[in-house]
Amino acid sequence: MRSARQAYGFTLIEMIGVLAIMSVFAAMVVPNLIKRLDISYADAETKTLNNLALDLEQYILTKRRIPSVAGGEVLVTPVGAVAGPWFQELAAQSALPPTKIQQNEKGINRIYYIDPGFFTLGGAFLGYDQNAAAVAAVPTFPIAAPNSPRIMIVSDLQPAAVARPAALTAAQFQAVWDQPQQGNPAAALPPIVEGDSVVIKRINLSYLFNHVLLQNNVNNVLAPSYRVEGQPVAAPILLPNAAAAMVPTDLYLMPGTRVSLYAEGAVPVLQQEFLVNGFASYRYDQVVAPVLNAAGAVVTPGQNAWFRN
Repeated sequence: MRSARQAYGFTLIEMIGVLAIMSVFAAMVVPNLIKRLDISYADAETKTLNNLALDLEQYILTKRRIPSVAGGEVLVTPVGAVAGPWFQELAAQSALPPTKIQQNEKGINRIYYIDPGFFTLGGAFLGYDQNAAAVAAVPTFPIAAPNSPRIMIVSDLQPAAVARPAALTAAQFQAVWDQPQQGNPAAALPPIVEGDSVVIKRINLSYLFNHVLLQNNVNNVLAPSYRVEGQPVAAPILLPNAAAAMVPTDLYLMPGTRVSLYAEGAVPVLQQEFLVNGFASYRYDQVVAPVLNAAGAVVTPGQNAWFRN
């Protein structure tokens, strides 16, 4: 004959006790598991963004252009260049397809922010393409030092409560950049709070812009000139005449860029070429003074040449 326990199973009190124990266990374990999963996703996303940052820097070094946010920032697009959003351009350098660059593992779009003060103290980023001069007479490389050449990639691992803006103001960019050292001040609105659900990759490109200084110290009728790789060969840029102003010409160029220096003349004569690799300073100076007659007319022209300082 079966016992009462065998006939009827667990009592209600026993079941309630088991459920209570399971509830306590779940309350202790489940949040911890979710937290660990969030940390795991954040760690994986951090590694992915680090790799994308390396791809981005290599792309800029190779192409000598800054990938645009939406495809419209670059003023002149060279022949054969990819004129698309940042993830489409970066796919040319990365092993990942565009969709894997655009979206994280949660299927949420990463956001690519360029500091509005990249070259100026205000305004908006208008694009940078050192090779744009290949199809335009006016070069687009800066003749002033980049003010704040920074880029951020923001990746949400959970849908954001407030839609992320397509662009940030200079104050917002700085506020987000300063996290976690300074928290998330009001200037960063709408809030982008770095944490387990928001991963931010900060990329400082200052080292990519090398200062090149060129100066003409000769008072000549036909000024010397220079050409930056990517500019039309037949259209080197004249330097200011020493008689007009002893003002140097400052360029900020990518490493590995070839710069050609020409002597003055009706047809510019190539004298020197060098590859940009850190700071470089060249001057155009007199080697042999011209011979003048009693009336001050030139009998024998002088000789001038480029020298590295």
